Amino acid sequence: QQQQQQQQGDDTLDDYLKAFEQGMVAALKLRRAMGDSDNARGIYEVLMVKGLQHVGERSMQVIAAMLGLCCVWEEERSSKRRARAPQAEACAAKLLAIAKDPPEWLLEKGGAEIRLHGCLTPAVLALEALCHGASVDHELRRYDAAEAKYQEALALAEGDGAAGDKAALRETGQFAMALSGVSQLRQSAAIAACGATPSEGIVDTDALAKAKALPDEVPPEAVALFKESVGFGLRALALIKKLEGDESVMAASAHAALGDVYLSMRNKRVAIMNYARAAQICEKMLGEAHPETLRLRSVVGVLAASEPAGKPVEASVASMPASGPVDSSAFL
Repeated sequence: QQQQQQQQGDDTLDDYLKAFEQGMVAALKLRRAMGDSDNARGIYEVLMVKGLQHVGERSMQVIAAMLGLCCVWEEERSSKRRARAPQAEACAAKLLAIAKDPPEWLLEKGGAEIRLHGCLTPAVLALEALCHGASVDHELRRYDAAEAKYQEALALAEGDGAAGDKAALRETGQFAMALSGVSQLRQSAAIAACGATPSEGIVDTDALAKAKALPDEVPPEAVALFKESVGFGLRALALIKKLEGDESVMAASAHAALGDVYLSMRNKRVAIMNYARAAQICEKMLGEAHPETLRLRSVVGVLAASEPAGKPVEASVASMPASGPVDSSAFL
């Protein structure tokens, strides 16, 4: 009987490793093909809990599952983001702790491959963990905490230290996440500087309401913050295009985030251009029936039919980098 139990234990570990491979593929498919974050989260949760039992918290499998949970949270709509924030915050904190005291396998030269997430070094993992943690802080309106984490993330890639290592970090999707996150945080700060209340959501913000909430004369402090927001957003978009090309899920997210920033600045024309481009990319990459494609199409339609919210805030730092003209009428 003892031998049978030992054999069952071995089989259980083997079953987990097989389930991990299948589960990671299934979760990504649910996120990308159907926008089904709830079931994707359920898979990641099971893989994380079972992984803690079989391979430990510092294993590739558990790290991959925690990264999956953080990414699913980032993709959530605002109605669910607050409820799920504690889980994302806990995962981000654990990932950061692991990055600062990495296991041997994560110290491999050139980085270690995380299943369906990419090649990570301790520094890249720390950068991503800080971005997820800052995003949670921003969502919960802990603006000072979010700022501190984003500044720590930027310092990893731009502060003092080994030039080669930092140059490599500046060529990662995680650094683009940091740039985009700072852009959104500056946007919230600009709205607050106008005496308005930033929306609770980051991914699914009510940008039109934000634009209408601004005073007729935007104070200089807010203009400066909007300018910073646009600058960081454009840097994020340019880096993503450099890394992944003009059409990727990350590029769509960057365009949508810029659309939100421009609309909160009451620059309706450039906002629609960005939202329409995001919708165009999502339709190609995710499908025309994907929830994000439908959401962005709806945003473009609503904005096209709406009246201007007021005088645009003149805070643009450059024209929107675009791969070509976009006919926004195709998304109405």
